[in-house]
Amino acid sequence: MKFSLSIFDYTFTNYNVLWVHIEGLGGYFISYRKLEQWIAACRTLIRFCPNLETLNTLWLLIQQESQRYTKEAFSRLEAIWQQRQTYLRDRYVKMRKSWHTR
Repeated sequence: MKFSLSIFDYTFTNYNVLWVHIEGLGGYFISYRKLEQWIAACRTLIRFCPNLETLNTLWLLIQQESQRYTKEAFSRLEAIWQQRQTYLRDRYVKMRKSWHTR
């Protein structure tokens, strides 16, 4: 899965816009003025991460932009990230156990 998360500063409009692209799902711009849309986009990205490496890369990108949103919003994203991390970690452990029992 490939995704990108970029910030574009449109000085002529005096606000920042987030560009989100998910391979196979498309891309779109989201204004920081519409924080709920931004959180929904990040939530979707987190839930589509197929492995821990991808999830951790995404989380680093989200953290780099953390100054742009409230502590409450960041806490919500962090909770979703932790849930996905736990799920992927548990799935990995189960897969390893099944490999060793063969």
